[in-house]
Amino acid sequence: LDGETIVSFAWSGNSKIYAGGVSTVREWIIGGSNLNRVLFLSSCARVFWKSSSAVCAQDSHNPKIFYDMDLIAGTWKPVESSDILTVGEGRLQNGRYRVFISTTPNQKFANSLYIRTLSGKAVTNPLFPDTAVKSDCLKKVALVIDLLDDASGLSRVLATLKEYNVPATFFVNGEFIRRYPKETKQIAKSGFNAGSMFFTNADLTTKGFVVDEEFIRRGLARNEDEFYAATGKELSLLWHAPFYRSNDSIKKSGEACGYRYVEAGRFSLDTITLEEAALGRPGYLSASQMISFYAENATSLSVIP
Repeated sequence: LDGETIVSFAWSGNSKIYAGGVSTVREWIIGGSNLNRVLFLSSCARVFWKSSSAVCAQDSHNPKIFYDMDLIAGTWKPVESSDILTVGEGRLQNGRYRVFISTTPNQKFANSLYIRTLSGKAVTNPLFPDTAVKSDCLKKVALVIDLLDDASGLSRVLATLKEYNVPATFFVNGEFIRRYPKETKQIAKSGFNAGSMFFTNADLTTKGFVVDEEFIRRGLARNEDEFYAATGKELSLLWHAPFYRSNDSIKKSGEACGYRYVEAGRFSLDTITLEEAALGRPGYLSASQMISFYAENATSLSVIP
């Protein structure tokens, strides 16, 4: 079994082997010629559009090897680099779709291939659905940083998270992206996961909005495009409504677009500023009070915003 480092394999009968390598999973027919075919990729360096309808991937360990997606056979076919004009000419999007690599809720995979529609109904789906099936979460709690319309202290927050090696997810609102494109790019470059907080900072549960699936779909798609325009990167498929104010209809509409809703529940405490408290608004909690509450009440899988 040549061509790449084999990680694991399994026999199927007396003459067939399924071998998982660092780049591909292949079916081998053992015999005089040792025939093999690529079933699917186990990893890749990057993916892009080679033409208006062809998805191409670059080998994760050999930059001179590429794979074309055979839509009819449903498999990847290896091609030599000479068949690819230049990697730079490969495109991440065409007129209808954008392809990208993103994190996945499946703990068995570090990431997954996703395709995001750019015309018609906006939706994002994994190229291989099984890689994005949610598996048991290994984390105890999740730390969330919400960026609504103010970038104050962002650099210090990023530096502190890096210093103590604390993972966190930043939820970015469209108003923040439009006001602070440089800070938005800073988040994307930091390596932290970035989710969507919709394109507007308004309360979606008020009577002033007609919130149906089309409204949610357009709002999420607009936030995706504005984040991509500012950073060149994609938002993950996590989202929540501004101020965590939503209902079942809003959540189901987001799910229809390929998103998973993140609910903070009773841990959404940091909603009143010190200035508002000074003007008499009740409910303000200091940093020490919030930390004490989280320490006493957080349970496994809690989301702490």
